[in-house]
Amino acid sequence: ENTESGRIHKEIFELIKENEEIINKHKPTVTKNSSGYYIWNVYNKEKETFDLSKLVVGSQGTLSMVTSAKLTGVAPKKHSRMLVIFLRSFKDLGVIVPALLKHKPETIESYDDHTFKIAMKFLPEIAKKMGGSMFTLGFQFIPELLAVIFGGVPKLILMAEWTGDDEAELVKIVKEAHEDMHQFQFEKEMIEDEKEAKKYWTFRRESFNLLRSKLKGYRTAPTVDDLCVHARDLPEYLPKLQEVFDKYDFTYTVAGHIGDANFHIIPLIDIKQKDVINNLYKMMEEVYDLTISFGGTITGEHNDGILRTPYIEKMFGNEMEGIFKKIKNIFDPQNILNPGKKVGGTKEFALAHVDNQ
Repeated sequence: ENTESGRIHKEIFELIKENEEIINKHKPTVTKNSSGYYIWNVYNKEKETFDLSKLVVGSQGTLSMVTSAKLTGVAPKKHSRMLVIFLRSFKDLGVIVPALLKHKPETIESYDDHTFKIAMKFLPEIAKKMGGSMFTLGFQFIPELLAVIFGGVPKLILMAEWTGDDEAELVKIVKEAHEDMHQFQFEKEMIEDEKEAKKYWTFRRESFNLLRSKLKGYRTAPTVDDLCVHARDLPEYLPKLQEVFDKYDFTYTVAGHIGDANFHIIPLIDIKQKDVINNLYKMMEEVYDLTISFGGTITGEHNDGILRTPYIEKMFGNEMEGIFKKIKNIFDPQNILNPGKKVGGTKEFALAHVDNQ
C-alpha cells in the first residue's frame, strides 16, 4: 500500500527479517523489560501475524502519537487472602519464590528492613493512614513485634496474595501454600482477615512517603528504581547490590514485585550536596553493570527516559542499539518526537535537564 503507514510496515518487516539472528540473540529473558524498543513480538512466524502496536507500546512517544484509545477493565475478585513471610537472609530466596509461584498467587510483593524500620519509626502517622489509633495498630502488629524481639528485624518481608470469588476454595489454596512453606525455616503468618492484610500494604506504600515528607530539603532520585533479574539469582544478586549501596551515603528503601524479581529502589538525596550528582552516576554505573552481568534489565517497568537512554548500548550492545536507531528513523526520520529518549540520548543531555533548585 502506497501510504506512510504502508512504508513503515514494509521497512520494519524488512529490518526484522534482515536482523533476525541479532534480534533473537538479544531478547531479554527476565519476566519484565521496558528498555529499548520491544521489537521481538512484532512478527510471529508461526501465527503469520505482524503487529506494530507491540512496538509502539512502551516507545515513550518517540515513534508516534496516540490520538484515541479504548480501555477495558477487569472486575476485582470478591475475596483475598495473604501469606506473609519474614526472611532473616536472602539465602533461600531463589527457591522460596519458585515454591510460592507453584501455588499461583496473584502477586508476591516485598519490602526490606529499611522500609520496616522507617514504618516502625512513624507508627502514629501510619495508624492515621489506616484509620485507626496507635493503640489498635499496636495490637495488629503483635506478631511482627514478637518476630523482631526474638529474631531481630527481618531482612525482607514477602507478601503473597491470592484472590478469588469462591472463598472456601481460596482458603484451601492458601492453606496448601502455607503448609508447603514449612519446608523452609522462617517465620510466617497466614492472614485470613482482609482488613489485617491492609496494614502490610500500608507499611509498604506509606513508609517511603512519610520518610520523604520528614526529611526537609531531600528529594527522590529515581535512578536505579526499576531493576529486574531472574528469581533464581536473587540470593547472590541482592547481597552484591547491597554492597554497592553501602558505598554511597544515600537514604533509601527497597520494595519489589519479588515474584518477578523486579525491584524499586529510590534514594533520597540533598540535590545541593557536593558531588551528589556524580555519586548518583557512579552508583548507577555499578548497579547497571551488576544487573546486566546477571542477565537482568536496567528497567523492568518504568522505561528508559532521558536518564537511562545513555545506558541502552551497555544493556543491549552496539548492534542492537543500531537496530533501535533504525526503528526510530523509519518512524520519525526528522527526529521530532521526544528526541533524546530511546536513541540519541547522552549523559550530558540528561544532566542538563536535572532540576537542582
